[in-house]
Amino acid sequence: MIHKEYALVFVVVLLFCAQGIQAGTRMEVSPSLTVSEKYSTNVNLDEDDEQESWISTISPGLTLSWLGKRFTSNITYAPSFVYYDHDESNSTIRHKGIFNTQMQPSKYVSLSLSDTFTWTDQARTVQNATGDGQGIGLIDQETDFEDTYYTNTASAAIDVSPWRSTDFGVQYNNALREEREPYVRHTASGYQEYRFGPKDRVRTAYRYRQVDSRYEDTDDSQSHRPSLNLDYWLSDHLGLENSASYTRTTYSGDNGGANDDFQEVSGSSRLVRAFSRHFSGSLVYSHTYHDFDEEGEGDYHIYNPAVGIDWDIAENSYVKTDIGYFYRRITEDNATREDQRGLTADGEVGTAWRVKRGSLSLTGSTGYDEDYQGAENLGFSVFYQAQADAEYQLTEKLGLFAEADLRRDEYLDQEPERTDTRQSYNAGVRYSLTRWLSLTLRNSFRQLDSDEEDREYTEYRSILSLSFAPRPYRID
Repeated sequence: MIHKEYALVFVVVLLFCAQGIQAGTRMEVSPSLTVSEKYSTNVNLDEDDEQESWISTISPGLTLSWLGKRFTSNITYAPSFVYYDHDESNSTIRHKGIFNTQMQPSKYVSLSLSDTFTWTDQARTVQNATGDGQGIGLIDQETDFEDTYYTNTASAAIDVSPWRSTDFGVQYNNALREEREPYVRHTASGYQEYRFGPKDRVRTAYRYRQVDSRYEDTDDSQSHRPSLNLDYWLSDHLGLENSASYTRTTYSGDNGGANDDFQEVSGSSRLVRAFSRHFSGSLVYSHTYHDFDEEGEGDYHIYNPAVGIDWDIAENSYVKTDIGYFYRRITEDNATREDQRGLTADGEVGTAWRVKRGSLSLTGSTGYDEDYQGAENLGFSVFYQAQADAEYQLTEKLGLFAEADLRRDEYLDQEPERTDTRQSYNAGVRYSLTRWLSLTLRNSFRQLDSDEEDREYTEYRSILSLSFAPRPYRID
C-alpha cells in the first residue's frame, strides 16, 4: 500500500524535475557500487541468544542531479542485496532512496526540501533517547529478521529576508517508522528575527510537535512551545543574551493520560565579557519550572548557575562550554521523586593535535537532560559522555582511523532508577586504489550495560568493503 506521504513526495519530485528541465539546468548521473563482507558475533544484539553470522552485501546506487544557477536537486536510489550465512531465509533486499533540493527563487527567499526512505531488516541503536525527544529510537535488540520495516524522514524549510534587519522562516519535519511498532513524529516550527545592531537581535519562535506511536512504552503526545530570545550588547565588549520559553505537552492513548500532562517554563540570562578576539567569559543562570497536571507526580525547579568560557586556544584546540552546578528541587512533599544535584558542562571541550599526516581530537560533556517526548519518555536524567577520534595517513593512498565513544545515562525518574552505559570502539584502515575505487576494513566493538538486563548486549563486528564511485557523467 502506497501512503499519501510518498505520493505527495513523488509529485513534488516530478514538479521539481520538470522545472529543472524547463529552466535548462545541467543534468548529471553518478553511479556507485559497494561490496562488503561483515562478520558479527551477535547479529541479534541479544545477550541471551548470541548468534554468529557472515553477512554479504552488494549495493549498487545511482544519483541523478539537476544543477542550475538557483536550483540544485538530487535523487538517489541504492538497493542492497543481503545474504546471511547462518540462516538463508533471512536474506533480503534493502532499499534506500534520498531526495533533496535547494532553491533560491529570489535574492531574499530560499527553499529546501528533503526526503529519505529506508526499507531494512537491520536492527538499529540510538545514542540516547534524550535531548528533547530528538532520538526516534528504532530498536535496540531482539531482531526478528522476517519482520522488515521502513523509515521515512521528510523535511521542508523556507527562509525569507525581506529587509536587511529582518528574517523569518518556517520548518516542517516528519519522521515515520513502520512495522516493529509504528512510530510517527511531526514537527512544525517558525521564527521571526529583527536585528537592530551588530550583535543585537530579538527573535520570537514557535514549535509544534506530535508523536503517534503503537510502541507499548511510548505515549502519544503533542506539545506547543513558544519562545523568545533577546540579545543586547551594552558595548563592544559587554553584552546580555536572554532566552525564555513555555512548553505545554499533553498525552493520549492506552499508556498516556491527563496524569502525565505538564507545562514547563524555562529561561536563562548570560552576561558576556569579550576579553580578546580569541577569549570571552560569561556568567550564566538558567531556571526551569516543571509542573505536572496531576498532584503528587513531583513538580520541580532546576537551578543552574554556571561560568561560561569560549576560548580558541590554538588553531585546532578550543574550549566552548558552560561549567556549573545544577540543583533540582522537588516541590511536592508526597512526590516519589527526590532532589538531585550535580556538575554540568553544557557544551563542548575539544582539542586536536595535528601532525604532518594525522590528527587526534577529544570531546567531553556532562549535565542533565529531560526526555518527555521521545522513544521511551524516560523523564529527567543525568549524563556523562566522552569521544575520541584519530586519523593518520601512512601514505598518500593508505590511512588509519580509530574512534571511541562512551556515554552513561542515569534516568532518575524511573522506578526503579535505571542506568544505561553505552560504549563503542572502531578502528580500521582505508586504501584508495584509484580516485574512484577505495577499500575499507573496519573493526567494531559495541556494548550496552543496563539495569534492565533484557536490554544488554555485546557485539564484535568486522566489515571489509570495496566502494566504486566514478566522477559524475554529464548529460547535455
